[in-house]
Amino acid sequence: MLSKSHLAKATAIGVAIALLSFSVYRFFITPTVGPQGLQVTEGQVRELIAGRDMTAGYFVLTNHGTESVTLTGVSSTLARSIEMHETTMRDGMMRMRPITTLTLKAGEQIKFEPGGLHLMIFGVPTITEPFPITLFFTDDQQVSAQLYTLNR
Repeated sequence: MLSKSHLAKATAIGVAIALLSFSVYRFFITPTVGPQGLQVTEGQVRELIAGRDMTAGYFVLTNHGTESVTLTGVSSTLARSIEMHETTMRDGMMRMRPITTLTLKAGEQIKFEPGGLHLMIFGVPTITEPFPITLFFTDDQQVSAQLYTLNR
């Protein structure tokens, strides 16, 4: 028979496993699939730093289609603007610069992640979950996706 303290620990572990399972399901099992086989997975947005109204967003974009596509922009109803950025190392210094387009070949996957390609999200008074974004591609294609809070 378990003591009260062992029972409390077992219950806490069970709750933690359930929450972790939900997080894994949310990020990896429920992808957004758009036209032409474009898929967005692992959508994450950083929490706001106190006193700031900008943050960063990350996701994985996969082109399951048979033709190349070009990402031309990203927007959200909850942000003033969103820019695609690229972080590179040059002369021993990290540099970040905006990019205006990004081409994905058929079958290619691109990760927007810390230290690489990412979204800079401006004019955000608060992070709501899910945080909706729309990706815009050439030929008027659009894919809507959801980002979820990434704890620091």
